[in-house]
Amino acid sequence: MAYKNFIKGVVLFLFFVLFKSVILFADTSPNLIPVTVLNVIDGDTITVSLPNGKVERVRYLLIDTPELHHPFHGKEEFSERACRLNGQLLELGDILLEFDVEKRDRYGRLLAYVWCRSSKEMFLINEELVRRGAAMPLIIPPNKKYTHCIQRALAHARREKAGLWGQASNRLFTSKEIWTFLPFLKGNFILASVTVDSVQSTPSKILLKDGAFFLVIYKSDIYKFRHLHLDKGANLTVMGKVEASYSGSEMIISDPLQIIKFNF
Repeated sequence: MAYKNFIKGVVLFLFFVLFKSVILFADTSPNLIPVTVLNVIDGDTITVSLPNGKVERVRYLLIDTPELHHPFHGKEEFSERACRLNGQLLELGDILLEFDVEKRDRYGRLLAYVWCRSSKEMFLINEELVRRGAAMPLIIPPNKKYTHCIQRALAHARREKAGLWGQASNRLFTSKEIWTFLPFLKGNFILASVTVDSVQSTPSKILLKDGAFFLVIYKSDIYKFRHLHLDKGANLTVMGKVEASYSGSEMIISDPLQIIKFNF
């Protein structure tokens, strides 16, 4: 009797696992399009062939990797490593695309979540690039389905000092130092020590100013920072990429996890 109950239990368990797998596959498979990767352009852009034979350029959703072919800066820091990692991940299994609300960007590229299905697992390459510290979040509504996955990956990268986080960890600069060394720092990932002397607003951005240096928060992201008192007098240490701007230099912060220290 005990043996029969054991067999019955095993059968029920296997049925449950199979049933769950079927349900999960049924939920996702209609949204996944198998593609053939033709070219890896950089860390977050590829060229693929669709099932109908059409060739398309694909931009990964929710992330941004250092520019490999920037029209002004050329190769940014870590861009070659991000591109190489992207290529390695794409070779681990079959590649499938999943779309969100908006299917194309203003350049006509497909916007997609890029899934890899190997013999062992199925994972989201967008998420894995962030987890390994090769990409930063870039959430542009209405496409935000896997925002929670990106934030989880970002927390892991920060905790483990993976990739870009490790490179930035020993590069702490004040706003004045950033201005002085801007020709050498632009395009690089650093820690910026900032004391906010004013807060400015544009139709799309909130600008936290410290001299000629600006921390930029897009208004589509501002809800993430509602628990922080980001106002004049705030002291922050922030991780991100330094860029030159018309009024000095800037760093975009798209997630509170980029704020390493905060005092007010």
